[in-house]
Amino acid sequence: MTNFDCRAGKNGEVQLADGIKALLSKQRVYATFFDGVRYDGGDKLAWLESNVKLALQSPELRDEFGAFLKNLLNSSNKLR
Repeated sequence: MTNFDCRAGKNGEVQLADGIKALLSKQRVYATFFDGVRYDGGDKLAWLESNVKLALQSPELRDEFGAFLKNLLNSSNKLR
């Protein structure tokens, strides 16, 4: 893998497009199209939303995590 310099942009983050652009000056970059859902982890709320959605789609986690969320929502509604 090639080391390259890519300056932090908005909010002190290295943006994917900027990183790819910097890498292009050093080596070939390959991409592909896909059909599917794109999850965003760019901020705390988007990261949490993505993880909840993925957990609820997982056969291993769906039932237990769904029950956890229901209990959490019921508990938080009582606190209001």
